[in-house]
Amino acid sequence: MKTQENPTTIEVETYPIGVASIVLSLLRQLGIAEIIDSVLTHQPEVEVSYGQLALAIIINRLSFDPQPL
Repeated sequence: MKTQENPTTIEVETYPIGVASIVLSLLRQLGIAEIIDSVLTHQPEVEVSYGQLALAIIINRLSFDPQPL
C-alpha cells in the first residue's frame, strides 16, 4: 500500500506540568524566596541564595516521591 507524504509540518509547543511546576509557580506568586532572602543575609561561600535553597527543599518535600538532597 502506498503512503502519501504530508508536506505540512506541525509545530508543537510543550509546557512542563506536574507537582513541581505547580508548586514552584505558587511559591513564586507568594514571593517565598524573596521573603526568606530579605530576612537572611547572603554568605559569599554559598553560590545560591537561601530563598532558592528553601524553594528546592519545599518542592522536594511536596512531591509524591521526595528524594534526599
